Amino acid sequence: PKMDSKVGERLINQYVSRVANAERVSQTTEEEIDPIGETILELRKYMLSLEEDSEKVTMGRKLCKSHFLKSALYWSSLLKPAVVNAVGQMWSIVLTCGAFSREIDDYIRKNPEILIILIKGYKKKELALSMGRILRTAIKHECVQYLICNSDLVKRKF
Repeated sequence: PKMDSKVGERLINQYVSRVANAERVSQTTEEEIDPIGETILELRKYMLSLEEDSEKVTMGRKLCKSHFLKSALYWSSLLKPAVVNAVGQMWSIVLTCGAFSREIDDYIRKNPEILIILIKGYKKKELALSMGRILRTAIKHECVQYLICNSDLVKRKF
């Protein structure tokens, strides 16, 4: 069944609010992390329901504007494996939507720390598969190839 377009926006706002709540505490516990994971799983379900490229582009723009894509990677080390997998699936949808290619390239170019998070993901066994999947999909984009070859930020990690 097709979901209302407002659902995606509501879920992003819910995610942002839950992350803000988790960031307010000095020691993040499952009490703060689990609701973040639940929202990510709902967002993935919503994204998988999108059939038209135009819907994916609209959602991709909302995910970029809210910095959900970068934030979800950042929080991945604290999330359950199924949620990390969901983050990977959402990245894959955005990265493979041809109509959104230029915009996701701009987003990654403006946020090169995304590559560092993905590269660091290989150090944690429970993240390696999902982070590797995202990185392999992202590397098909010319801007990611350029950043890997020419970014001082990335070079410092090797």
